[in-house]
Amino acid sequence: MSVYVVVISSIIVVALLGVSDPVRSWWRSLRTRPGPGVVLILAVATTFLGGSRLAAAAAGLEAASGIRLLRAIALLSLLTLASVGILRDTRAFGRAGSAAVGMLLYGLLAVSSAVYSLSPFISAWKGFEVVTVVVVGIYLGGRLRTLEDIQGLLDIVWLALLVLVTTALASVAVVPEQALVKLVYSPVSVLAGVYPEIHPNLLTQLAAIIAVVCLIEWIRPNRPRQLTTVVVVLGLSLAAALLAHSRTSLIAALIASLAVVYFSRHRALFWLAMVGGILLWAFSEAVLIYFGRGQSTETFLSMSGRTKFWPKVLQQFYDSPILGHGFYAAQHQIFGVSSVDNTYLEVLLGLGILGLVVFTLPALTSWYLLLKARPRPSTGAAGHAVWLQLMILLLFLTIRSLTGPSFQVMHPNLVLYMVAIVCINSFNRLRVEERTGSRLTSRVGPSYQLPKDFRAGPRRRRQIEARPNSGG
Repeated sequence: MSVYVVVISSIIVVALLGVSDPVRSWWRSLRTRPGPGVVLILAVATTFLGGSRLAAAAAGLEAASGIRLLRAIALLSLLTLASVGILRDTRAFGRAGSAAVGMLLYGLLAVSSAVYSLSPFISAWKGFEVVTVVVVGIYLGGRLRTLEDIQGLLDIVWLALLVLVTTALASVAVVPEQALVKLVYSPVSVLAGVYPEIHPNLLTQLAAIIAVVCLIEWIRPNRPRQLTTVVVVLGLSLAAALLAHSRTSLIAALIASLAVVYFSRHRALFWLAMVGGILLWAFSEAVLIYFGRGQSTETFLSMSGRTKFWPKVLQQFYDSPILGHGFYAAQHQIFGVSSVDNTYLEVLLGLGILGLVVFTLPALTSWYLLLKARPRPSTGAAGHAVWLQLMILLLFLTIRSLTGPSFQVMHPNLVLYMVAIVCINSFNRLRVEERTGSRLTSRVGPSYQLPKDFRAGPRRRRQIEARPNSGG
């Protein structure tokens, strides 16, 4: 019964927040793009199915296996829907870009590692999960024809993340004994999602992303006239992030916030925030206690034991450096863990140097395209806002990958990563086409004309920024 209370109450809260922007725009994007929206939400939801310790503890192994069966059905449905969509529009691969194709190659490499894996079935199945999410990302990339399409897809992502964060906060009121959990290397209790089950590290990241998106809404030139919803969503997300207490994601939030202020051309505010942050860290005992989480100095400096464990992972990597020991099965069979708490070490262990090269190229390509398309003085308000959102999303994912599982396996971050790289590719493509004077209307019809405010002169920009809810 409690699961229905948590989920339904969370959806109601987010629906009520939709009375004004930015949440109203997020709901509107879902209504106007039902196909990609349903596929994206199903992909996010599928990552939370299976492997649940709560399900196994509460209902036994048979019930947990049933959840995994449901996950398999959901994956097959996703793969079918996305594949049909790609076959109906073969230009999807071109719009998704080389980074998405590189991730597909990585997924296929993961599946093929079953040939030499320590556990062939685990490697084949986990690789299939990655391939499915990547194909979904390519399908979504194929739907990105205009700047509004990119913003719409991001809006749906923010809406899904807000619902997840709200479910975690609702769990405190409904099932507090399960929502507040004790950390392994610390006496501190932190917030975790229960329905669905969300690890505190992931919850902090999702909440912090929403908080920084609210910051973008706050300081953008054509921000909503009524900031009440922005303040409420910002407060909810900050509360969840601080209660979930993951230091990596909180540091990522600080870096992302500074980056948003800097690239929004608020240079004085940037330096003020930078100096204030340094002074707060150096002289505020409360901040040091919070980030210390009651740990000893040795545990804190070892990143909760990570730096002591990683040399053992490297030693196993040296035994099979080229191809690794098999995707995902390596850490499962050798160390009995689901993750080694570092994305790149985990890829090295499972797929070797070959796998790491294939895996990192899409990320490097995406960062290159993102920085290449950074806002210029002539960039319109809508294009600037989209770029900032893409920047903070990729930044969070990159920082999170250093100390935990991220976009190398079936994980919510893999879905977010695929959204980020296909949106970045489309954003860069539209920018290049606009600069060269080409128009999509010459190839696909007038309904796909580039938005006029993607790039505009000073007079046009002032007119755009004066419009209510422009680019939202």
